[in-house]
Amino acid sequence: MKILAARLAIGVLLACGAAAHAQVPADPGERARLRSEIRAGRDAAQALYLQQLQECRTRFVVASCAEAARKQRHDTLADLERRETALDDAERQERAAERRAAIAKKQADDEVRQDAAQARAREAQEKRAAAEATASAPEARARPAHKAKAQPTPEERAAHEASARAAYALKQLQAEARRQEAARRNAEHAKKTNPAAPLPVPGEAAASQPAPAPAATARP
Repeated sequence: MKILAARLAIGVLLACGAAAHAQVPADPGERARLRSEIRAGRDAAQALYLQQLQECRTRFVVASCAEAARKQRHDTLADLERRETALDDAERQERAAERRAAIAKKQADDEVRQDAAQARAREAQEKRAAAEATASAPEARARPAHKAKAQPTPEERAAHEASARAAYALKQLQAEARRQEAARRNAEHAKKTNPAAPLPVPGEAAASQPAPAPAATARP
């Protein structure tokens, strides 16, 4: 009875697996259910194999009975393996598709940001060109370059006159200082080029003077 129940359980799992193997479900919950069934199928195949081995020991031809049990377990596990591989392939393809979609989205976002930056740059350039055109227009050139100066107050005029007088006095002092300096340099230069004659020695001055002529003797 146990062997029959295990065979029935495996048969139901294989039948459900054959239908699911044709098309892998897209629902993650359904896939989780299928993986749970695959694990249960492996456990049932192993339990059936052990039960069949125990039954084979009661028979006359033990070797052929055990070989048949092993083959049945192998076929069952191979089918479950194919189902699990199909699930793995489907999930791998989905992950690859998600990665491609993420890359494409990132590229699209980058292009949008780049287009927006280029649009802002063009707008700024157009604004600069418009401002330059406005500044160089005839109307702009016709406008006076400077506004009329405001009339100074009496206090400002007094301060300006006092500053002018002080500046004039300073210039006079500087001019007088330059004249004095020029006179000093001229005097020094004259001393160097025309030295003064030395004073005579007293003895030499007397000897250099001619002797007086003798007075004429009066005749009788």
